[in-house]
Amino acid sequence: NNIMHTVSTNVGALVAYGPNNNAWVDHNVLFSGNFFNVVWGQSYGSLAAWQAADPVHAHDNWNVDPNLTNTSTTYPTRDFSIPGGSPADGVGVPAAADGMDPFQYFIRRYGIDIATDVTGTVRTQPYSVGAYE
Repeated sequence: NNIMHTVSTNVGALVAYGPNNNAWVDHNVLFSGNFFNVVWGQSYGSLAAWQAADPVHAHDNWNVDPNLTNTSTTYPTRDFSIPGGSPADGVGVPAAADGMDPFQYFIRRYGIDIATDVTGTVRTQPYSVGAYE
């Protein structure tokens, strides 16, 4: 349920993890324009190649532009919120370990309340992917 946006050189990676891992990378928007690189034990140049090599850990991810409001590198004009109609709007999946409510899980595990987004907007189902509801 994250947005990973834009890798600008061929030395970066949207997701990097070592071999023989047991991590799950699900329900994410991975957008990099013309360059895609995931390092998951080895380097994959496309989402399709990564998903074919590891369908268990890499499923339900999308390589699509989330249409973030303003990706300028200049503060304060940058705005990483997602507008209505974004492919990230309303496609998040409420998932947590042990069948626990995801909000309670985050509070218990990390001490962070994610029931509201970074602007204070209450998250409602269907959840959006990313920091903003």
